[in-house]
Amino acid sequence: MRRYFYIVALLAATVVSAFAAPDAEAAGELGPGGKRIAGMGAAIPASSEFPSLAGVEREVAFDVSTFRAPDGKRWIRLFSEYESVYRASMEDVIATLWDFEASPRIFSRILKTHLRSDDGTVAVIEQKTGIRILGLGYVSNLVFQDVLRRDGPGAATLEFEAIEVDETTLSSRGSWIIMEGRDESGPLTYVRYNLDSYVEPKYPAQEWIMRRFGDGDMRRVLRDLYKATVKRVRGK
Repeated sequence: MRRYFYIVALLAATVVSAFAAPDAEAAGELGPGGKRIAGMGAAIPASSEFPSLAGVEREVAFDVSTFRAPDGKRWIRLFSEYESVYRASMEDVIATLWDFEASPRIFSRILKTHLRSDDGTVAVIEQKTGIRILGLGYVSNLVFQDVLRRDGPGAATLEFEAIEVDETTLSSRGSWIIMEGRDESGPLTYVRYNLDSYVEPKYPAQEWIMRRFGDGDMRRVLRDLYKATVKRVRGK
């Protein structure tokens, strides 16, 4: 469940593991800033709405802002939540997310991973993330802890948090909320990807770049996961 990282931090580098709080109060606790974002923690769509979201990446919340830490250092905060529905089973989506060694082949911003430990529900992963845009490069080396929680029949949450950071990142955490559905064509899986990251401002106009390109990057993360899930299913 990696952070699949978002990758959006577009200049940020944080990316991916995975997961988000299922309610607004919990979502508001993500990250050190505490700023409320429009749409944050919005209700999960009813299962009857899942078919209309199949093949669509929809924004729930997105915001890029400045955060000044208690020591006076300035950081850029990226908060985002996006959702989609896949024509695949929930277990196939989870298996794809939990395949940490395959992350660099699935998500273009993840350059390298190393699995430190994995007991099936808790994993610790070293992750190198890189991005280049408008001639600017940004690389981060973080260690994430990922936790898989079964929330009941047909529901799961994959939560991730950076437990070791480098100078590029103050904090990074988030989640994937995953819910099972079905229509006349077969299984459906609702996914909501949440990321809350605080990254170093390294370049002029970095905040603008993150606002300008972050939305597309987040949508790409959802598309890449779906493509990888479909490939996994076909390879069975």
